[in-house]
Amino acid sequence: MDEGIVEHQLAGTLILDILGMTGREEMFKSKVHVLGEETMHHIDEEDARLFEAAKQAWKRGRIDLVELGDRLRARREELYDRLDAMGRDRDQLEVEMPVGDEIEELPGLP
Repeated sequence: MDEGIVEHQLAGTLILDILGMTGREEMFKSKVHVLGEETMHHIDEEDARLFEAAKQAWKRGRIDLVELGDRLRARREELYDRLDAMGRDRDQLEVEMPVGDEIEELPGLP
Protein backbone atom coordinates (compact mmCIF):
# COMPACT_ATOMS: atom_id res chain seq x y z
CA MET A 1 0.00 0.00 0.00
CA ASP A 2 2.82 2.43 0.84
CA GLU A 3 4.38 1.86 -2.57
CA GLY A 4 1.07 2.73 -4.22
CA ILE A 5 0.84 5.95 -2.23
CA VAL A 6 4.35 6.95 -3.34
CA GLU A 7 3.49 6.10 -6.95
CA HIS A 8 0.40 8.33 -6.78
CA GLN A 9 2.47 11.16 -5.30
CA LEU A 10 5.12 10.76 -8.02
CA ALA A 11 2.44 10.82 -10.72
CA GLY A 12 0.91 13.96 -9.21
CA THR A 13 4.29 15.67 -9.14
CA LEU A 14 5.01 14.73 -12.76
CA ILE A 15 1.57 15.87 -13.88
CA LEU A 16 2.03 19.26 -12.21
CA ASP A 17 5.47 19.59 -13.79
CA ILE A 18 4.11 18.69 -17.24
CA LEU A 19 1.16 21.07 -16.92
CA GLY A 20 3.58 23.87 -16.14
CA MET A 21 5.58 23.24 -19.31
CA THR A 22 5.01 24.42 -22.86
CA GLY A 23 6.10 21.15 -24.47
CA ARG A 24 9.28 22.65 -25.89
CA GLU A 25 11.47 22.11 -22.81
CA GLU A 26 14.31 19.60 -22.96
CA MET A 27 12.79 17.41 -20.21
CA PHE A 28 9.18 17.49 -21.45
CA LYS A 29 9.27 14.25 -23.45
CA SER A 30 11.19 12.46 -20.72
CA LYS A 31 8.69 13.47 -18.05
CA VAL A 32 5.74 12.41 -20.19
CA HIS A 33 7.46 9.10 -20.96
CA VAL A 34 8.24 8.39 -17.30
CA LEU A 35 4.67 9.29 -16.30
CA GLY A 36 3.34 6.83 -18.90
CA GLU A 37 5.71 4.05 -17.85
CA GLU A 38 4.99 4.54 -14.14
CA THR A 39 1.26 4.66 -14.79
CA MET A 40 1.33 1.37 -16.71
CA HIS A 41 3.45 -0.22 -13.97
CA HIS A 42 0.99 1.01 -11.33
CA ILE A 43 -2.03 -0.27 -13.27
CA ASP A 44 -0.39 -3.68 -13.71
CA GLU A 45 0.23 -3.88 -9.96
CA GLU A 46 -3.35 -2.90 -9.17
CA ASP A 47 -4.65 -5.53 -11.58
CA ALA A 48 -2.49 -8.19 -9.96
CA ARG A 49 -2.99 -7.26 -6.30
CA LEU A 50 -5.64 -4.72 -5.49
CA PHE A 51 -8.37 -6.01 -7.78
CA GLU A 52 -7.74 -9.61 -6.75
CA ALA A 53 -8.09 -8.57 -3.10
CA ALA A 54 -11.32 -6.72 -3.94
CA LYS A 55 -12.68 -9.79 -5.72
CA GLN A 56 -11.90 -11.98 -2.70
CA ALA A 57 -13.54 -9.46 -0.33
CA TRP A 58 -16.60 -9.42 -2.64
CA LYS A 59 -16.81 -13.22 -2.53
CA ARG A 60 -16.81 -13.05 1.29
CA GLY A 61 -19.51 -10.38 1.26
CA ARG A 62 -17.24 -7.71 2.71
CA ILE A 63 -17.68 -5.20 -0.15
CA ASP A 64 -20.28 -4.52 -2.80
CA LEU A 65 -18.52 -4.22 -6.15
CA VAL A 66 -21.65 -2.94 -7.88
CA GLU A 67 -21.97 -0.08 -5.36
CA LEU A 68 -18.24 0.59 -5.63
CA GLY A 69 -18.55 0.69 -9.42
CA ASP A 70 -21.41 3.18 -9.13
CA ARG A 71 -19.26 5.40 -6.90
CA LEU A 72 -16.31 5.17 -9.29
CA ARG A 73 -18.52 6.07 -12.27
CA ALA A 74 -19.90 9.08 -10.34
CA ARG A 75 -16.34 10.21 -9.53
CA ARG A 76 -15.32 9.75 -13.16
CA GLU A 77 -18.23 11.96 -14.26
CA GLU A 78 -17.22 14.58 -11.70
CA LEU A 79 -13.67 14.58 -13.07
CA TYR A 80 -14.92 14.73 -16.67
CA ASP A 81 -17.10 17.70 -15.72
CA ARG A 82 -13.98 19.42 -14.38
CA LEU A 83 -12.18 18.68 -17.66
CA ASP A 84 -15.14 20.09 -19.58
CA ALA A 85 -14.98 23.26 -17.48
CA MET A 86 -11.28 23.55 -18.31
CA GLY A 87 -12.03 23.20 -22.03
CA ARG A 88 -10.33 19.79 -22.34
CA ASP A 89 -11.50 17.24 -24.93
CA ARG A 90 -13.49 14.68 -22.95
CA ASP A 91 -13.90 12.33 -25.93
CA GLN A 92 -10.18 11.58 -25.99
CA LEU A 93 -10.44 10.18 -22.47
CA GLU A 94 -13.68 8.20 -22.65
CA VAL A 95 -13.47 4.55 -21.59
CA GLU A 96 -16.35 2.11 -21.70
CA MET A 97 -17.19 0.93 -18.19
CA PRO A 98 -19.60 -1.86 -17.27
CA VAL A 99 -22.74 -0.80 -15.41
CA GLY A 100 -25.03 -2.51 -12.92
CA ASP A 101 -25.39 -6.24 -13.47
CA GLU A 102 -22.83 -6.21 -16.31
CA ILE A 103 -20.06 -6.32 -13.70
CA GLU A 104 -20.95 -9.95 -12.98
CA GLU A 105 -20.13 -10.77 -16.59
CA LEU A 106 -16.53 -9.58 -16.28
CA PRO A 107 -13.86 -12.28 -16.65
CA GLY A 108 -12.58 -13.62 -13.36
CA LEU A 109 -15.60 -12.67 -11.27
CA PRO A 110 -17.77 -15.44 -9.84
